Amino acid sequence: MMVKALTSLEAYLGPEYQGILIRSEEPWKIAVVRGHHPVTSIPLNRQERQQLCQTLQGPELRRSLVYFRLALRQANLAANTAAVD
Repeated sequence: MMVKALTSLEAYLGPEYQGILIRSEEPWKIAVVRGHHPVTSIPLNRQERQQLCQTLQGPELRRSLVYFRLALRQANLAANTAAVD
């Protein structure tokens, strides 16, 4: 389940927050940026990394955090549904 990164991202709900997937370091992380200032980074597990790369085209591009949250939420819902089936 991808609850850890998703929960961490929920603290940054405003439209002024953007994210960038950092793949040059281990563990991969989402860098959270507000304006031109870094706010925090959120480490990703292997499953979260795969989901973001599959769902987001150009995940290393700066974009609204809503896209990262939606991608992780979608995978989390799919995992929960698979566990119930």
